[in-house]
Amino acid sequence: MTNNLDVDIVLLDEKCMPEYAKYGDAGFDCFSASVDTVLILPNHTESIPLGFKIAVPLGFEMQVRPKSGLAAKFNLTIQNTPGTVDSGFRDEVKALVRNEGKETYRVEHGKKICQGVLAPIMHGKFQVKNELGGFDRGGGFGSTGV
Repeated sequence: MTNNLDVDIVLLDEKCMPEYAKYGDAGFDCFSASVDTVLILPNHTESIPLGFKIAVPLGFEMQVRPKSGLAAKFNLTIQNTPGTVDSGFRDEVKALVRNEGKETYRVEHGKKICQGVLAPIMHGKFQVKNELGGFDRGGGFGSTGV
């Protein structure tokens, strides 16, 4: 069973309606709204418009994530993965797509380019202490071994 959330969007491009591929999927596909083909050179990043504005409900974020198929086949990722669209953002959503591969990647109009995930957020109520109790864990990266 999935939970449904009403989310308002303004569609800027009819080819770019976000959609869940299968019932129960966590992420919905997002499509390139670039009318002109965008070439992403190896080791470069391009900002790709997704053709919609979204009103993310208060208490949630929209995460912009890579598509696993594009990552596996073409070494494409999202530069700031996951990118966050906050509830107050009202402009067109874009994805910072990074080509980690050795070949130039062609982004054509209406092509699947990333996925979005609606996720709940929590705000921390920070409390200043002199020490942190509970666990004795430190040492930074790799502190438990590789």
